[in-house]
Amino acid sequence: VSGVLLGDDPLPMPTKIQLLKPLDMWSMLGEDVLAAHADSLARIEAVLGEATTTQVFIDEPEHLTTCFRHLMGYEAWKIYGPFIERYCPPLGPGIAQRFEMSKAVTGEQYDAAGMLRERFKKHLANLLGTNGVMVIPTAADIAPLKSDSVETMDDYRNRSIKMLCLAGLSGFPQISMPLSQRLGAPLGISLLGPAGSDMQLVRLAQRIAHNA
Repeated sequence: VSGVLLGDDPLPMPTKIQLLKPLDMWSMLGEDVLAAHADSLARIEAVLGEATTTQVFIDEPEHLTTCFRHLMGYEAWKIYGPFIERYCPPLGPGIAQRFEMSKAVTGEQYDAAGMLRERFKKHLANLLGTNGVMVIPTAADIAPLKSDSVETMDDYRNRSIKMLCLAGLSGFPQISMPLSQRLGAPLGISLLGPAGSDMQLVRLAQRIAHNA
C-alpha cells in the first residue's frame, strides 16, 4: 500500500524521539529472521536512541487480525461483490477463496470489528503519545517465491497480517525500509508513528539511510 504526502505534517513531532520495540510482535519471528534484523535494529538505535521495550497488542493477535479481515472483507465485497457475481471473472484460487470469505462477513461482525478498531486505535495513540516511534518487522519474512504452493502463501500471509494490520487498523503512518537481508533477498523493517507524522517518518528514514 502506498500513499501521497500532501505537504508538511499538521503536528510535527518533538525533536526528541522515543523509540519503542514491541516484544510481543518481535517474538513472532523465527530465529533466522531475528538474526537478519539484528544489524538493522542496531543501526536504527544508533540514530534514534536505545529502544524501550513495550507490548502493542491489547488482546490475542488473532483477534486483531480477525478484526482486520472482517473490516477489509466486508468493504471489499461491498465494492467488488456485485461485479464478481454479475461477470464471474476468472480468479486465482487464493483470491477466489478470500472473496468467498468476504461475502460471508455479516453486518454484525463488521460493526463489532469497528468497535475493536476504535479501541485499538486509542490504545496505540496512548502508547505512542506525541513523540513515540515504533520499530517493527514489516512482514514475517522475505517475500515468498511465486512458485510456492497456495498453502505456503496462505501461511506467509497469515503470519504477516499480524504485523501489517497495525497501520491498517489505526490509520497511523508507517514507512518500511529494506535495511535487512536474508537469503540474498531484502527484508523490510518499519517505523510506525503517531497520526499525522508522515513526513517526519520519511525524514527519520532518511537519517537512518545516511547513517551507513
